[in-house]
Amino acid sequence: MIVVMIIFNVFGLSAFVFAYFLRKKKLLHVIAGYSEGSIAEEDKQAFGNVNSFFAVLTGLVLCVFGTFFITTSVFYLLGAMVVVGIVQIVYVNVRFRDRGKSSQ
Repeated sequence: MIVVMIIFNVFGLSAFVFAYFLRKKKLLHVIAGYSEGSIAEEDKQAFGNVNSFFAVLTGLVLCVFGTFFITTSVFYLLGAMVVVGIVQIVYVNVRFRDRGKSSQ
């Protein structure tokens, strides 16, 4: 059981590192589905901040689940990850819709 807890905590910490690269280093090309020109230049900072926030949220979910793995069901993790993923997709699509296409 301790190995599973360590694995979840390592994945959670890697999500924090991913969020750091998105926010501070502005490595937006590591986001799945991102292509250069799909986000306007003035929105790239906000886009990185939004996605890094959700990466931190994912890391927190993974670390908390890894800590309480013995007493919780895996379906709580699955439900939390689905909710975080859906909220991220909806929020990013609503906030950054059709902004990068006006420059083409």
